Amino acid sequence: MIKKIIPILIPILFISCNTNTYKEPTLTVIATPEINGNDQTSIGEKIIIDIDCQTNCDVNLTNIVISYEVDGEYVTKLDSGMNSAGLSVKKTYYQDAREDAEWTVKIMDRDRNFVSQTFDVKGNPDSQYGPIEEYKGIRIAMQDVLDDNSWFCGPTGYSVPRDSGSWYQDDIDILCYFKYSVNNGVNMPSPTLSSPGETATPSGELYDEFYPELKEWTNRNYTAYDITVNNGVTNENYANCHSDSLLIHCYDDANGKRKYKWVTAGLYIPFLNAKGQHGIIHVTDADTTAGGFVEFDMKIQRYSGE
Repeated sequence: MIKKIIPILIPILFISCNTNTYKEPTLTVIATPEINGNDQTSIGEKIIIDIDCQTNCDVNLTNIVISYEVDGEYVTKLDSGMNSAGLSVKKTYYQDAREDAEWTVKIMDRDRNFVSQTFDVKGNPDSQYGPIEEYKGIRIAMQDVLDDNSWFCGPTGYSVPRDSGSWYQDDIDILCYFKYSVNNGVNMPSPTLSSPGETATPSGELYDEFYPELKEWTNRNYTAYDITVNNGVTNENYANCHSDSLLIHCYDDANGKRKYKWVTAGLYIPFLNAKGQHGIIHVTDADTTAGGFVEFDMKIQRYSGE
């Protein structure tokens, strides 16, 4: 149930406008959970947040934080920097608790003045975790391999040959490539997991050097990989995972990034794809050559087709 949005304005600490009269940014937040007949939001249902914030001064906006609180526990879903006079964005999250939650959108400007709004989402205490698909022995090729499977479709569980990618672009959400990347000052071999939508526009080495055919695709799905070092996934709980509980709770939205570098055997990598499916990749092998492969198992939420 969405309650009335209550604006909270933190006292202004600095004066930066030319008129010497500070006016706080204008913040509008509209939240639209998927609510069932009991005005409750079940686990796995979407929470869509439309955010618009415009400065009314000459001080740019520099940070946005989206978080929620359940029974005294605070969870950060987004903590991102910027440098802009305005922000207009739509974010989609997925209910991961049965309890009621208070969500907060907070935006800071360059002088560390804050404006925030809150809204409540009523949880469904009777909601259940959902089914998953379990895939084994997936193998996809790096960029120099032209005659093997280069793409993976999470919704269907199929690997797709390099020359057939455009036919399956609506479902392709995982690819890999090899390069060297700097880690703590050392240039190291880096098998990398990414997706066709690694960047909002098709520019950079993924599109110019590794997979130039992506520039011709009309749908480039984006997958976010959780780069948290300790994500809580173990050999035991992964083996015993047969619902989407672990998949939902091991993924940290705030640490979901556009690629996962330095992929090695044994890693468990939580992810969230463009169709809203949470999953876990268990890497079993990763070559350190552009002519090699990455091999992995996967558990992923069952796709409903909606």
